[in-house]
Amino acid sequence: MQTIIGILLFAVATAIIYAWGLKKSGAQQKDLLQILYSKGAQKVIKKLKIQKFITKSEIEQEVLGVTASQFYSRKKAVVTDKKEFTRTLIEFMMNKNLIMEDIESNKRVYKLR
Repeated sequence: MQTIIGILLFAVATAIIYAWGLKKSGAQQKDLLQILYSKGAQKVIKKLKIQKFITKSEIEQEVLGVTASQFYSRKKAVVTDKKEFTRTLIEFMMNKNLIMEDIESNKRVYKLR
């Protein structure tokens, strides 16, 4: 009787761990992108604290090669298409009210809020 209860408890524990792993792997891509955007935003903000404003091409250079990973996974997200990533990063940062768009010498620039 104790053996059957032990086996059932082991099966329940295994099922719970398996379901938790499936949930984590399903949301992993979204989490990696969120980490990547956060790291890119940190680099841009750090640059903007030194400079008064930054152009889109300067943002592209800053975020090239930014990587994101989770400690429990071997998967990584890396910026490979700097133009596409920069476009979405600027939208992300403007939606979070981190930066604002301005015109400086007939160029579109970004400044800290």
